[in-house]
Amino acid sequence: GSLLDETPSASTPFGEGIAVHGETIFDACFFSLGSNENTCFLLTGSEDCTSKVYLCEKNRIVDYHPLTPQESCVRAVCSSQIDKTSALLVVGGGKLVLQFFLVKLKYTSRTSGTSLDDVTFSLIGTGHNRQRATIDHRINSVKAVPLDGDGRTYVVVAGDSAGQCHLYLVSEDGAVRHTPGIMVPCSSRPILSLAMIPVHDRILVAMGTTAGDVTLYNLLPRS
Repeated sequence: GSLLDETPSASTPFGEGIAVHGETIFDACFFSLGSNENTCFLLTGSEDCTSKVYLCEKNRIVDYHPLTPQESCVRAVCSSQIDKTSALLVVGGGKLVLQFFLVKLKYTSRTSGTSLDDVTFSLIGTGHNRQRATIDHRINSVKAVPLDGDGRTYVVVAGDSAGQCHLYLVSEDGAVRHTPGIMVPCSSRPILSLAMIPVHDRILVAMGTTAGDVTLYNLLPRS
């Protein structure tokens, strides 16, 4: 059903707001599917352990789809795309758990993307730290970019509350490979922000910590 039929709106100086989570929303991102320029999708993650995808049409939320909830809080979300037929969604939070979802158009020959009936949602894998983690040990930030020239595969980097980095290779067919030990942060302080951008034959990663440090890494995917 429509989200607008189920939740009250609140007046703000910027227009009307919609209550979509029961607790703090820590992260959100937009992505688009299909060829309709009037629609896009919004992914949000909250302290209430849930993440949701909303269909937005002409700057208005018209429908939503809840994703599989986590055991603990959701602190970071991101999306990445190779084209507009699908999108990889990543959700991270407590106990260092990462969830990998694939949102895909049902009919690639009819790339409208104007309704949630046009797309499928599937949980294609999860990522866990090999060491035992508590609920208070959290993924605070996450980013993903396509791996150039390697099919429909993505590089996912996440930063946690202990200043550690987690690196995954995720394929749209559900293959998830954790590749530990490639990056070691210069600080033990929590990593709160991440940025990734492909530059020629490498991926530049920037990480910001609560100590005010910014650490830069070059990832060489082919090595």
